[in-house]
Amino acid sequence: MIKRPVLLVPFLAALAILIDSNLSLFGYRTDLASFLVYWFGLTHSGAAGMAFGVGMGYMEDSLLSPLIGPGLLAGGAIGYMASFFSHTFFRWTPLLGFLVASILTFVGGMAEFASLSVFADLEQAFRGGLLPLAAQSLLNGILAAFFRPGEA
Repeated sequence: MIKRPVLLVPFLAALAILIDSNLSLFGYRTDLASFLVYWFGLTHSGAAGMAFGVGMGYMEDSLLSPLIGPGLLAGGAIGYMASFFSHTFFRWTPLLGFLVASILTFVGGMAEFASLSVFADLEQAFRGGLLPLAAQSLLNGILAAFFRPGEA
């Protein structure tokens, strides 16, 4: 019997991207795709988390972005770095989950924003991107407080 159905993960990825493109919280677009990559990296190995993040980033970039690449970078980094926090010497608490998910979402968003501003001539001011990114990081941090490593 398969513990984690193989078809469930792509379905969740497509659902997260669909929700991200249609749902806004306090006027800011959500980033549940980054949370899904964080969760996958937290519950699997670094290579699996990075591969899932790259796949998720490719789907995001091909559907929502003018340039393919920034989502690949951000998703791979989030998935790879999240796996370190489930196998380290830290004792896992909801506060640590909140901090890790918030920081990784913020770092991934900044990598996407920087890549788009350099390579795609994004005309958005730097300050205009910080507030939505902070709201996305806060939401993902709140969601992450309810998940622990090994709960797949």
